[in-house]
Amino acid sequence: VWTAEVSPLEFGIAFATILKGIFIIIANKKLITHLMGYLIMENGIFLLSLSAGSHLPYIVSLGVSLDLMLSVLIAVLFIKRIRSTF
Repeated sequence: VWTAEVSPLEFGIAFATILKGIFIIIANKKLITHLMGYLIMENGIFLLSLSAGSHLPYIVSLGVSLDLMLSVLIAVLFIKRIRSTF
């Protein structure tokens, strides 16, 4: 049952973003596209936590945000390493 706190549109967009990230990871072989798929999937998880934000404790929301920041940092380091190699 959908409530006013969880919008079906927001939930659908977040879930579709997660599925897009998984599809990109599965469909491509290059490391950069895997990183992009991982980041897209992380963004979908973050959007999902925002859509159901009132149901999650504050600590869990901070953990998701920290995970997102760390994944961006790791992606930047990988891209720098790939550029220096090729």
